[in-house]
Formats: sequence, structure tokens, C-alpha cells
Amino acid sequence: MKNLARIAMLLMTSALSMAAPPSVNDVKNALSISLPNIPITLEVANETSIAINNDQVDFKLSGADPKVYGGIRSELAINYPYLEGEVVNYQFDFKIPKDFAFDSLNRWWLIAQWHDQPNPKIGETWANFPGKSPPIAILIEKRSEKPLLVFRNELTGKTQQINLPLDEWITIRSTIAWSTKSTGVSTFEIANQGSKPVKISLYGANMNTPYFHYLKIGQYRNPNIKTANDVSFRNVSITRPSMFRQAANNVGGSSGAGKPIILLKLDDLMYAHKDRPIYTISANWQRVIDLIYHYKIKANIGILTESLDNETHQNYFNWIKKTKQDGLIEFWNHGHNINYKSPEGIANNAFSGTTLAEQIRLLTLSQNLAQSKLGFKFNSFGPHYSGTDNNTFQALQLFPEIKYVWFFQAETGESSSKRIVDRSIEMEYPTLNPDFEQFKTNFTSKSNHLQYVALQGHPQEWTDERFNNFKKIIEWLTNKGYSFGKLSETIAP
Repeated sequence: MKNLARIAMLLMTSALSMAAPPSVNDVKNALSISLPNIPITLEVANETSIAINNDQVDFKLSGADPKVYGGIRSELAINYPYLEGEVVNYQFDFKIPKDFAFDSLNRWWLIAQWHDQPNPKIGETWANFPGKSPPIAILIEKRSEKPLLVFRNELTGKTQQINLPLDEWITIRSTIAWSTKSTGVSTFEIANQGSKPVKISLYGANMNTPYFHYLKIGQYRNPNIKTANDVSFRNVSITRPSMFRQAANNVGGSSGAGKPIILLKLDDLMYAHKDRPIYTISANWQRVIDLIYHYKIKANIGILTESLDNETHQNYFNWIKKTKQDGLIEFWNHGHNINYKSPEGIANNAFSGTTLAEQIRLLTLSQNLAQSKLGFKFNSFGPHYSGTDNNTFQALQLFPEIKYVWFFQAETGESSSKRIVDRSIEMEYPTLNPDFEQFKTNFTSKSNHLQYVALQGHPQEWTDERFNNFKKIIEWLTNKGYSFGKLSETIAP
């Protein structure tokens, strides 16, 4: 079961002449993978080796497959980085069909593996890297007519196995403390509908080398097995435990087991001097704030900082400071202008297509206004109206107090020290229009593997009907036991 040297992982290019199978992005979307800037590769023989069926991906072997990178395989590889000594969480669902043709000789057959790779920092390449078996693997077998799921540590020779139900979705949650030494721990929780989860632990070294190993899911089997087989996967995620935490003083309490934290991202707060001159915020915003306080949930509100650039708005400043002190709401930098025009005449897109100097100017203005009028600088940023570009992330490097960016990331080839907040489920369909029924359908089908769900809304634009849909969403989530978080208390910077 030795793996031969394979080429460095890039976006999929096939070594064979064939029609193109589904793209990596198609597969990522179907599997709900949200891992910005993580190299992900398909390793399939031809266009029939993989199929997308709604929210699942079927990895196929025909029995007459050519070798791919030295082996008979139909796999997806996720090159998620970590350092030795760190802990990483992995989770996925898989299903073996009831007519699955098991190998009568029980030769090796993997559905998941964590494989080593060359470290380019010390000059290693696939050309000079020795082929080794994956130190941690999940296999399928059939003994005494019973399908089995087998967990193996190749370095210690330890295996554990459980019965494998067929034609059922099975969830595997794995927490691995990576180590080349005896301090390594590989734990697995296996659950299927209606059954109590089973826990398995494999102790001992779980890395061939100190350089991070990557996850592969799908099928990889002994080349002498000639049957046609499918294995299906869905809901794939990789996280680090240190990335996600709930504050001990969360008024809303802890979410139930497996429930994501809800991050309400509410955009476009401004001073309401036109429609409510004796108040500080508009009636549309006030009813949302009242709802937040009524349910004692937490939220994140983006301020357009031109509303801070006026000495007559002192009541508004006091309201923000008091609201922040109350502890339910965290405020973030939503840019400066509600209607922006760049020096070059570009309308609205303040952080996309403008110069680096202009973006630095706008961020400096916003952060300084917050400090001078509110007594604090924002720790997160999300652009109003526009997206971002690489100038944005270069500019953000000058603002170490900004730890997070809502939804947007640096373009390909660029890196950033900022934590990107993923956008996986919508609340407004389309933008500005909360839709309870559509939200509930999408949330129910997509949220079970997520650590958090960021929901974007625009309260100033909500009619009575739109607000009532938002209210239904909040009531439904709270009744289901979900808790709401402030960004800085939910995701570690």
C-alpha cells in the first residue's frame, strides 16, 4: 500500500487526455468546504471518476482504472497547514451504498488518509521524497459477512474497528494532536442517525515527518481489486480548536453540541438626524436593537464613519459607547462614506479599484474618528457596497488593531495576517430582503458542520414585512437553542 512520489499539489490538471471532470470549485461547493487559500486537488482518472449529486460528491472506481500518481484512486486532497504539536479538527460525512462490492480477500481499501509530503523549505521534492504509507488511515473491510470501518495508525501498528452500516450517512469527527513522537493522539467520533456516537482513540506518533500531512478522502485501494464501486461524501470541514471559542460571559449561553455560533452582521449604521432629530438612530434600527436586547443575544454592527465626523452628533456617540458597554453589541468598521466617489471619479467602490494611498487614507480616517469620538478603534472591517482588492489587504497591514475582515480575502497569490470571516449562509434573499422560509431551508441543510454562521442584514432598508421575517429568524434560532456571538469572542484572531 506504499504511495509513490507524486507531483506538488496545485489546482487539478490531468496527466491524461480526457474530458474535464467537475472542477475543484464545483466539488468544494458541493462539499461545503470553506477554506480560503488552502490548496485543494482532485486526483481522478477521468471524467467518470467523480460525480456531483446536489450536496454530495460520489467518488467512483470502475475496476479498469488507470493509475493516478502511482495508484488506483479517486480522491480529493486538502493541503491544510499546521505545525507539529498543534491540534486540528476534521469532519466529514460519508455513505457506502448497500450494493457495495467488498473485496473478498480484504485487501487494503482506504476512504480517508492523512499523508506526508516533501517540505519545500528544506529542498525536498516529490522526486526525491521516499514513498511511505499514510500514518493515519480509515479503511473499509468485510469479515464474517459484516462490513467494518477500520481506523489504523501505521506507525504504531494499532487498529480499531467498528461495524459499518450501509446506505446510511455516517459522520466522522476527528481531533488529531500531531506529533512525530509518542505524544501524538488521534481521536475519532463516529455517528449515524439513531445511534449513540462511538469514540476511538489511537495513541502514539502520527506523522512520518515534522512537515504537515494532508487529508485525502474518496477511494484509494489495492490495484488488484477490480470491482466497480462508489463512495459518497458531503459536509467536509477542517478547523483548529483554538480558532473558535465562546466567551464565558455569553449572555445567550452556550450553543448545544454541534450547533454553530450565530454571528449577526448588521450593516450601515448611521446617525438618524433626518427622520428622528431628537433620537440618535432611526426607527428601523431601534426596533432591531430592541429585539436584540429583548432576547439578550449578541450582534455585530457596522458603522459608516462619516456619521462620526460631526460634532453635533454627541448623543449618537454616547449611545454607541453606552451600547458597547452593555456588552451585547460589538461595533466594526464599515468604511467611511455611504456614497463614495474616489479622486479618480470611481463611484461607490471605495476598496476596489482605488489606489493604495486612497485606501490607507480612508482606513486611517475611520479608525481615528472611532478613537476620537467613541474612545476605541474598530477591531474588524468590512467594506460598504464594494468588495476589496489586494490594495485593501496591503493597507490593512498598517492597522494591527484590525484583526478580522468580514467575507472578503486577498486575491490569489497574496497573503494576509487578518482572520477572514466566512460567508456560508444568507439571511437576505435577495440582498436587503430577509426571507424566513428560504433561510430556514438553507440553514437546516448547510449548518450542521459549521463552527459559526455569519448572517448579513441591512436594518435601515427593512420594511415592516422584512423586519418581521428577521424577527421570525431570530425567534426560530433562539427556540432551537442556538447562541449568538460577538466576533472577537467567537473567532480567535
